[in-house]
Amino acid sequence: MFAEVYSYDNELMYVGRQEGRQEGLIEVARTSLANGLDIDTIALITGLDLETIKNLNEA
Repeated sequence: MFAEVYSYDNELMYVGRQEGRQEGLIEVARTSLANGLDIDTIALITGLDLETIKNLNEA
């Protein structure tokens, strides 16, 4: 049972880190857009797809 709980906790931490990382990249993209950086450069730096960045630009 301990191994199952430990594995589940590790999975939750991994998912949490990934979500946090994604939010961080989105924040970098928003800031970059606000400072006039072009979408292609933002995509290169963050690894986000162009559509995601364009949607941030419209929000």
